[in-house]
Amino acid sequence: MLDEEESSSLQGENLNHQSLAPGTSPAQQHQLKPSPLTIDAPMSDKVQSLASNIYTELESLMRRYDEDVVKELMPLVVSVLEGMERAISERRSQEAELEMLREDHDQLLAQFERERKERKSAEERLMQAEDAVAEERVRRLEERETAQSTARLLELKARNAHELASRLEEKEAEARREFQRLHERHSELLRSHTEHVDRTRAIMAANEQKSSASFVGRGVLVDSDEFADQRRCDVT
Repeated sequence: MLDEEESSSLQGENLNHQSLAPGTSPAQQHQLKPSPLTIDAPMSDKVQSLASNIYTELESLMRRYDEDVVKELMPLVVSVLEGMERAISERRSQEAELEMLREDHDQLLAQFERERKERKSAEERLMQAEDAVAEERVRRLEERETAQSTARLLELKARNAHELASRLEEKEAEARREFQRLHERHSELLRSHTEHVDRTRAIMAANEQKSSASFVGRGVLVDSDEFADQRRCDVT
């Protein structure tokens, strides 16, 4: 840093700068004491040291030669020293601004790192949420497919049960028709048998005078009565 260089090279120096007073005659050269260099703005240690060295050299030249030798040089020296002072001041200002910019940079960098970590954390949470949503979507699709499969199976079972019930109803109707037909056939046979028995009894009554025929007629009548009773029991 500039301040450290100045303090190390110019420590303890705080000299006054003097200017050469024009108009001194050659006879007064050995009694001449130059006036201080005039710079309006306050100078840094480095510029003060440089001005002191220049003053010493100019004083030596004035003693050796003449005041006119350095008369035209003095404004240039003062201008150079003032320019150097302005440059040093600007440099200090720029260094102070640079230090502020570094602090701002450090703060912005810390904020950036903090926001980057927060963004990374938010992205991780978002990815976890997306994974959870994807898993939930897959689970819902599986449940939906399972429900659809179950619904199709139940629908198939219901259709089969309906068809089975229809077939059972048809079989029941067919069995009822068959039962009705058998009942009618049984009634017809019973009626025919009754008529046959009645005719047989009439014939037996007409032929009971014949012994051989009456024996046979009684056996037939008994068998007919037993057969008629048996048929009545079956019908009942």
